[in-house]
Amino acid sequence: MESNYVYRNITDDLRAAISDGTYAPDELIPSENTLAAQYGTSRVTVRKALHILENEGLIRPKHGKGYFVLSPEYNRFLLDFVDKPASGSSKYLEINVIPAGEALAKRFLTREDTMLVVIRRLLLEDETPAAYDEKFFPYVRGEPLIERELEYEHFPDVFTDKYIPRGIWTKMEIETEKAPQNVALVFGCAPGETLLCVSRTVFSSENSPIGFGRRWYSPAGVLTATSNYSQSERKASEQRGG
Repeated sequence: MESNYVYRNITDDLRAAISDGTYAPDELIPSENTLAAQYGTSRVTVRKALHILENEGLIRPKHGKGYFVLSPEYNRFLLDFVDKPASGSSKYLEINVIPAGEALAKRFLTREDTMLVVIRRLLLEDETPAAYDEKFFPYVRGEPLIERELEYEHFPDVFTDKYIPRGIWTKMEIETEKAPQNVALVFGCAPGETLLCVSRTVFSSENSPIGFGRRWYSPAGVLTATSNYSQSERKASEQRGG
């Protein structure tokens, strides 16, 4: 993993240039070689950044030509689901290795005795619990995934060393769920109370589940999604913590 997350700098700069009209719809963005030279990095890192923008629906490759900016889709909404919000703080509640059990074994298409890493955190706003977050991914003996995960800004980054440039993708589900006892305890609500829950499954390019996370929001929590993110909207969202 390159230091300072160079690919994220490329992603953020290109996203901003598309948002403010520097690169208009149907316009060709700089080539991989140009971007690699500009940021002093490799083409592999550039492809990693372009892959993110392609998944966001901002650009599309044309064989033999490069990447072109797509026209805005007003019926497509962007929801920032970041692991390190710009505001507030987080508190680690548990870092452990556990057997998958029935429910998680179904998620990972594996056996119930498969060992998984679990990381549970509490997200705080003004020292008040705002969300309860937990992540699961396969435990590999001798591979320091726990220590590595704590260093990454976003959950899928845990897997990019292994799966990029082949690619990974995520599926998000937003639904109401009954609060389990451990979640209800931190929110001060009754176990079984209905809460908003956002879950995310990370898949390899072969469509194999390699990670699963979910986040329960406090009864007063709000999720906001926007179409055609402008620079001002993005900055405001970052200030609110995504």
